Amino acid sequence: MMRFVCRLLVLCTAAWLSAQSARAAQILDFVVFGANNVTVGGGSDVIGIVGAGTHVQMAGGSTVTGEVRSGNTVTLNNNAHVYGTVTNPGTLTLGSGATVTTHIVGAPDLPTLPPPTVFASGGANHTVGNGGTISLGPGSYGAISLGGAADLNLTGPGDYFLASLNAGNGLDLNINAGGGNVRVYVTGKVQIGGVDVFVTGGDASDIYFETHFSGTGGAFVAGGGTDWVGTVFAPYDDIHIGSGSSVGSVTGWLWSGTHVDLEHGLTVMVPEPASAVLLLVGGALLKRGRARSILA
Repeated sequence: MMRFVCRLLVLCTAAWLSAQSARAAQILDFVVFGANNVTVGGGSDVIGIVGAGTHVQMAGGSTVTGEVRSGNTVTLNNNAHVYGTVTNPGTLTLGSGATVTTHIVGAPDLPTLPPPTVFASGGANHTVGNGGTISLGPGSYGAISLGGAADLNLTGPGDYFLASLNAGNGLDLNINAGGGNVRVYVTGKVQIGGVDVFVTGGDASDIYFETHFSGTGGAFVAGGGTDWVGTVFAPYDDIHIGSGSSVGSVTGWLWSGTHVDLEHGLTVMVPEPASAVLLLVGGALLKRGRARSILA
């Protein structure tokens, strides 16, 4: 039985990859997408497809393992590398020691961002100081504000509507997906000094944040030392993750209607595709957890 399942997974994965090359680009194909620009900071590593409507900038020592697609220009600073294909119609600028595996001059296949969700927030504000804890269930809330080294617990699957989310350094965001989806819709800004996300009862594909802030400083900002899990969609402003003096990670998807800025020392990837393929072609055959154990 195990051997049959493994063979099925290989066949399904090959079919899925073949289908990607034969159809128009979808937003889920892109681990990072900025409708205008994407910046990959020094020493950061992105695994997957990076896309931008105008420009992709890779700082020194950064890497993309997959593809880079830009509607105009691409710049790789010194010792930056793309292990895969760069597709763009404009200039490709390579600094000293920078390399790409393949360069295609032409218009890339880029996705259309999903339409912004229509929602409203409102309710009681919740504020705690350093080391405090806020626990929320699905529902509508006002401003959520936490000090440093605090805990924010989202206690079950469903939809959360927040006016804003602000937290100091060292936030633990504990999400109980409960075998479902947790969707967080924020009217205003998400500003976090740094955050570790812990998901039980699910994985990155079950967690979704959408913020409609438009103004100064970005719509979704998470500082140094962030280890993020889930999708972030900011249709009206920037996504900024990390800082210049720390390391961190993103497991999930980052999509902005303007600019995605990945700071230094980040590792960005999506969950392993095999589990997603398994869900598409035969989700009843195995649960995700068992699929991972077979593939490990």
